[in-house]
Amino acid sequence: MRNKQQRQIAEESKQKVISSGRYKQPIITEIQPTSTFWPVENHYQQFYKKNPKRYKRIKRYRQRFLLYQRLKGDIRMRWRNKVAK
Repeated sequence: MRNKQQRQIAEESKQKVISSGRYKQPIITEIQPTSTFWPVENHYQQFYKKNPKRYKRIKRYRQRFLLYQRLKGDIRMRWRNKVAK
C-alpha cells in the first residue's frame, strides 16, 4: 500500500473476510507498506507465450484447486447454517 486510503481499503477487505466466517483458520495476513519492486527474470517474462502447454496445464490445475476451495467453503458455510438452526 502506498497511502492511507490504500491501507484503509486493505484493512476493510481483510475485516470483511474475517467477518464472513468462511474460513476456519484465522486470517493472519499482515498489511505492510510497499517496498522496492524487482522485475522478474527475463526467462519468466511472457511465460504463457513461451510455454503455452505448460501454462495451460498450470492454469487448469489452479482453476481446479480454486474450485475445490470454493466448494469446500460453501459446504462448510451450509453445514454451519444447518447446525445453527
